[in-house]
Amino acid sequence: MGVYDFVEKRVEDSIYSNYSKKDLVIEVEHLHSYLDRLYNLLEHKNVSLAEVKAIVMDALYESRV
Repeated sequence: MGVYDFVEKRVEDSIYSNYSKKDLVIEVEHLHSYLDRLYNLLEHKNVSLAEVKAIVMDALYESRV
């Protein structure tokens, strides 16, 4: 199996394979906003593991996936 075949198989098996481009952009923007928020907290504040977990759980809950 070549790299191309591997990628094609991953795309077919992906939970995102039926999403429209618009829906994928929404999901990516959602993920980006949570990652940016998390990065800024970790970079500029003394943040606890509980706070990190809360942000991650919020991101997972809010995601449509």
